[in-house]
Amino acid sequence: MTERRGSLGLIATDTLRTLACAGVILAHANSWVYDSLTAWWPAGVPGALVLTAAVPAFLLMSGFSVPFGEKSSSFVLAAWVKRKARQLLLPFGVWSFIMFQVSYDESPYGRLSALLTGYNHLWFIAVLLQLLAIAYFFRRVTGPCWAAWMLAIGSIISGALYIWLEWLLWTGADDGTYHSAAYKTFAPWLVFFALGAWLRQKPSALRWLLAHKGLLGVALALSFVAFVAEWYLQDPILGTHPHRDFLGAGIAYRALGPLFLLGVIVQVQKNGRVPRVIRILASGGRYTYGVYLSHYAIILVYLTAAVRWNPDIPEMPGSVPLLAVSAGLSALVLVRLVKGTALGLVLFGEPYRIAALWDRRATRRHRVTEEKMT
Repeated sequence: MTERRGSLGLIATDTLRTLACAGVILAHANSWVYDSLTAWWPAGVPGALVLTAAVPAFLLMSGFSVPFGEKSSSFVLAAWVKRKARQLLLPFGVWSFIMFQVSYDESPYGRLSALLTGYNHLWFIAVLLQLLAIAYFFRRVTGPCWAAWMLAIGSIISGALYIWLEWLLWTGADDGTYHSAAYKTFAPWLVFFALGAWLRQKPSALRWLLAHKGLLGVALALSFVAFVAEWYLQDPILGTHPHRDFLGAGIAYRALGPLFLLGVIVQVQKNGRVPRVIRILASGGRYTYGVYLSHYAIILVYLTAAVRWNPDIPEMPGSVPLLAVSAGLSALVLVRLVKGTALGLVLFGEPYRIAALWDRRATRRHRVTEEKMT
């Protein structure tokens, strides 16, 4: 794992991806076992709110991996766009169809809308496609400074949306409808994606942040306290919690959290000896995309089987982490088993396998042609 991506090693980025994916699986397992967001978490509300940084961490790393600023002659922008579209669109369509079959939405319009914009966890892929299209637009229009322009404009767009949602929240004009609709648009997520892209182009800024982990940690703690405080304010004033991920006080926490974790991981491996636990987490980072795509369906299968066997099992202590670990490991096994096969291509969109297949066919045709000529 000596290869580097931007100014971060693959160990750091892959470890963060694994932690973010684990947080998402745990949150989804909790949401299916209990109706309440905070029913299971040992630390109550703060424990549940910690995991709201998981998706921003994914998006920050997605922005960080966009190589539009690379000067290498081997990088072709159009080829990269086609490759990403193939990698994302095929699995999105396949898993949307799978989730369509098990949808609990009785409304034909609701099912059709979800099929197009992503069932449950698949909204992330729909949003990522939007963000990549926006990045491509900025790269073509603004040139080498595309990331800075996207971060500036993205901050305005995301900030305006958060302000609007806050106004709806505290005036009692939103019962959660606008919050749910905003999930599937690029607007609330653009700032995190753009921040990752900008940090890739500004390694000096990234190094400064990672070198000042103490200051970053203090800012993270203060932002998290503000986040939790706003959550608790909703009870006496509103009597409900229609918003969670888009609370204005949580924006800073959700951006600083992934950066702080990156700083800690980079610091741990500075002496050249990477702890075994970090290596194990990093080894799973390359499979997080497939695990993310498949874990939700696996959770549904396991939970349905458990309820039929014993309806009280989901309410038993430890059922949430047990379900999360089982689903996560099963998804990991599935991804690794089908890797390099036609099924892996269909389910998880392995574009390099297609390229390799085409290359082998082209080589074979070239050899046949040479033999005929001789």
